Amino acid sequence: MRFSVLGSGSKGNATYLEAAGTALLIDAGMSGIELQRRLAAIGVELSSVHAIFLTHEHNDHIHGAGVLSRRLNIPVFANPSTFSKADSTLNKLAAYKEFDTGAIFHFRNLEIHPFSISHDAADPVGFRISDAKSSFGYCTDTGRVSQLMKQRLSACHALVIESNHDAEML
Repeated sequence: MRFSVLGSGSKGNATYLEAAGTALLIDAGMSGIELQRRLAAIGVELSSVHAIFLTHEHNDHIHGAGVLSRRLNIPVFANPSTFSKADSTLNKLAAYKEFDTGAIFHFRNLEIHPFSISHDAADPVGFRISDAKSSFGYCTDTGRVSQLMKQRLSACHALVIESNHDAEML
């Protein structure tokens, strides 16, 4: 398993994860060209990406998802609330796959466990992504750590956590 944070912050969020022969983008908050450039900087071809997983509908997390889905003919995964709120930004997708927050599902050789986080979005999620050997935890834009987040992330071998959200400052 390997990963690289390609961008974090209001100008665009995206993380590359490769595990068990599967390559994912978690969020795609910058242009397709910029994501391609950042992937090339870590030695990864954009065409190797198998899917995009969205944490929530804010533009700094979804900006390039629709274009990449169409260009690469890959699915975008999100919960129904995120798809509903992001529809006009995503436009047509090559394929979309809905998941239920809290319900484990599988994509290729990976187990995906989306879980609720604290953020000002319709139904924001973090992810625990596991292969046969290791687990990766991903949680961004959260302002507080809940018991649920602690449970989902507790046994991960690697974590990406960004916590620059403060509900009181909104």
